[in-house]
Amino acid sequence: MFKYFSFILLFVSFSSATILHGTVYNADLNPEKDVLIQLIEPIKQTYLAKDGTYRFDVLPGNYTLVATKSSLDIEETIVVQAEGNKVFDLF
Repeated sequence: MFKYFSFILLFVSFSSATILHGTVYNADLNPEKDVLIQLIEPIKQTYLAKDGTYRFDVLPGNYTLVATKSSLDIEETIVVQAEGNKVFDLF
């Protein structure tokens, strides 16, 4: 019984998630490689965007997204309102 309840609880929590993804572009509008992407709030997640693209699974809410690489330092506030896909590119 507990096994089935755990599965249902897990399924419900992932079914309302949003995929937040995008690309970090440089001044020439080409994807920037090897960028450290951090999702600061409410839970810190870190991802190294080797090819300039990133992806996080998040719940609806307010987030701070930070991209850093040597002289590159971008900080953006993102509002995720609904489940599904949200594309947020950084320039």
